Amino acid sequence: MPPSVIDRPRIVDGPFLPGLDWVEAYGDDDRALAERLVGPHSADVLPYLRLARSRGGPVLDLGSGDGRLALPLARLGVDVDAVDRCPATVERLRRRYASLRSRRPAAGRLTATVADLAGFRPVRRYGLIMLAGGMLTALGPVERDRLFAVALAALAPGGALAFDFHRHDPAAVAAEPVRLLAFSVPRPDGVQHNVVARQRLDHAAGIETIDLDSYEHRPDGTVHRATFHTRKAMLDPAALTARVRAAGGRVVARRSIAVGSAVRSFLMVCEARMGGMASCS
Repeated sequence: MPPSVIDRPRIVDGPFLPGLDWVEAYGDDDRALAERLVGPHSADVLPYLRLARSRGGPVLDLGSGDGRLALPLARLGVDVDAVDRCPATVERLRRRYASLRSRRPAAGRLTATVADLAGFRPVRRYGLIMLAGGMLTALGPVERDRLFAVALAALAPGGALAFDFHRHDPAAVAAEPVRLLAFSVPRPDGVQHNVVARQRLDHAAGIETIDLDSYEHRPDGTVHRATFHTRKAMLDPAALTARVRAAGGRVVARRSIAVGSAVRSFLMVCEARMGGMASCS
């Protein structure tokens, strides 16, 4: 690897960290870092809320985390089934929902389930099924195809499947397949939190890997270091459109906005085709 890549990280000081979103489970101690990394997806909250209002409930939130979207939906009176693979994350969501319900008895009903998305099977029909925050990138091709078929089959009449992801410009990936980035994490507790990210983009394999070195300089003079790793699929909207069709659906809406240099955020909304349902076995 060229010394310039290793020795001189590029400082990222804006509000977004495009492409560095985290699809792994995180604990309470890592919440500030996780929220910093999910920043580019913050703008997706309103589109998903609008979809829930227009399509109706209940809503299935796949890869819900601890309620970034599930809780606002419940606050609006929408019934939500939230699914996440991390038991600790699901427990946090349950506690947060219990607190919400105690303050707002009219909140929608929320159930939180621990399950892996690769083998999850819905138990009822939904007005909206969503994979927000780039969760679709956590799945391999076979798992994505199965999930498309299962989700489309679980839609109520007029229901929609929606998902978002980031796409790197292929020319930018070819020019810089390995990147070293440095950024800070805002903290209200007096901790100076700095992170170095090593991002590797393999366009041919369609895989992105990110290694994070986290340094927390605490007020007592100690430094806590932690390392994190995530591996994601690099998705292409045209290829996903074809896979949705093969699963018995069709893309009915697609939004694309720039969230950084050579990175775009895509939101795709899909419906089941009449008579076009694929097998869910």
